Amino acid sequence: MATHTIKFKTHGDGALRFPARDLVDIISALLDGASQALRLRVDGVSTKRGARPDWLDAATEVDVVGLHAGSAVLHLSACALHDAAPDIVHAVSQRDWFDLDAIPIKKNDTALDIFFNTMLSVRHDQDALVDKKFMETCCRFISFAEKHGEIEVSGGGLGGAKVFSVADHTAIRTKQQRTPDPQAVSFHGVLVACNVSTRTGSIIREDTGETIRFRVGPDECWTWMLKRMLNLRVRLEGTVYFGPSGKALLVEANSMEAAWRRHCEEEFEYLAEHQPYRLLAYLENDDLTPSELTFAAEYAGLIRNATTVVPALTRLLSHDSAPVREGAIYGLSYHVDASVRAALAQLAKEDTSDGVREAAQEVIDRCSP
Repeated sequence: MATHTIKFKTHGDGALRFPARDLVDIISALLDGASQALRLRVDGVSTKRGARPDWLDAATEVDVVGLHAGSAVLHLSACALHDAAPDIVHAVSQRDWFDLDAIPIKKNDTALDIFFNTMLSVRHDQDALVDKKFMETCCRFISFAEKHGEIEVSGGGLGGAKVFSVADHTAIRTKQQRTPDPQAVSFHGVLVACNVSTRTGSIIREDTGETIRFRVGPDECWTWMLKRMLNLRVRLEGTVYFGPSGKALLVEANSMEAAWRRHCEEEFEYLAEHQPYRLLAYLENDDLTPSELTFAAEYAGLIRNATTVVPALTRLLSHDSAPVREGAIYGLSYHVDASVRAALAQLAKEDTSDGVREAAQEVIDRCSP
């Protein structure tokens, strides 16, 4: 456990006196700031939708262990993060994807150390890795200084006393007001880095050349997508959060999908597995060339729902292009039943293309009991 001391100082030599409500607000901001600073370090944003994780409660447990009579000195005790949330500390140490200049978590750091040090980084650095919500909380904490004097914090891993004054409140408030609000975003780019364990990655935007860092959800499908889409062109949608410099800090992704410039086998294979409705739509419209339609038909056979895919492929058995008919035959080879076998037998006997007849007979022979 580490002890931190907070001293409230007034201007001049007069006795310090301020409303109890202000102290309640400061303590509330202190606890909120500790939670948000940790989330910035772990998640890349200070506030997230959904239930508050258990590790965050454990990591931000703070006790009042001393009050000086007749003064405004507050002693607080907080547990080291390595003891309160070791798994999270390890996860942060693995975040090579972020390539950030964030202050590392030291062995005995507490959530209060992270909060105070992050707040100091806002004061000194225009490119501090904080978002608008966190700066608002900083202003709440330093609001005492704006009204009454200064706040001095010390102890823990701070390496000496740090003072927050009305000038700090003004500077952080100005940065907070200039920081853009989170907003919806959708863009194309190339996925250049990813970390499956942390569900994070980086995309170089196609329109601006900017490297955008993002985080995806816990669903298992994201793991597959991150692995398969590395170095591919993708389309990302989500909510972007900004830092005080106006640069994008992180995108909380809602969806990410491959966005090929030209139709190719990799696209059809991906669609068959993850978006079969789009692949079926390709089979039913005239957007594809005969060559592309041939591969699309073959990969459509990977779609598990025979009820939807068999009718679509059966229609292609009468396509004007012989290669397209062959593609449909190989697609149907995954779904051979009595009706499919009958259709293939007719092609094997009557089709005008030698290749189509051979393909149909090959599938019949392969699927015969």
